[in-house]
Amino acid sequence: MITISMFFLLYNLNINNKIHSNNIVLADVYKNNNIDKQENSYDNNITNTDKKSVVFIEKQLKKIYAIVNDNSIPKENQLKKLQDILKNSLDIEWMAKFVLGPKWNTLNSDKQKQYVKAYCNYLMNSYAPNFLKYSSQEITVVGSKPVSHGQYIVLTKVTDPNNSNSEILVSYRCKQYQDSIMIRDVIGEGISMISTQRSEFSDVIRQGGADTLIDTLSKMPAKK
Repeated sequence: MITISMFFLLYNLNINNKIHSNNIVLADVYKNNNIDKQENSYDNNITNTDKKSVVFIEKQLKKIYAIVNDNSIPKENQLKKLQDILKNSLDIEWMAKFVLGPKWNTLNSDKQKQYVKAYCNYLMNSYAPNFLKYSSQEITVVGSKPVSHGQYIVLTKVTDPNNSNSEILVSYRCKQYQDSIMIRDVIGEGISMISTQRSEFSDVIRQGGADTLIDTLSKMPAKK
């Protein structure tokens, strides 16, 4: 068991008033991979599965837990360290492309680079500050299962020790590259972070175009 559910916070989207929250069920996004949020569909005997993704998730959570519970580190330095962990854990360029959807191919290379940089800024300033506010939840790895193209879903169970009735299933979709593992999505109770972002971003693009989206994401200040 690992104390603190940091990556659970990632799927709670909060960009600004220009982008509205839309809940999209995971099955609607990954229907071809037959992924669902049912606990009994996962392999609970992790030692008999490829456990690299499980170990990876555990390590990132432990790193974050150590930072937020070290009172000797100034808040601004804690935030920087948390952002560094996210940058090294999230498959940011792939996520940025997925979230933008078909619009990605309409941008020239310079605009694509601007957008990826803006998307990274959005992730760092929207989510990393949230981690400084939480330290009491407990997270337990329930199991894992393979999906297509070297990807694994790691299922965890989040509970609040102060509330015996609280229980949330949170999954991490990990991509195993040759020399690294990266998180491509966080799914809380069947709600996909990147598919929700895709819906939100498409609303902004319809209203003001890709330049408006890039400008909005680029100017996203760090949450307080």
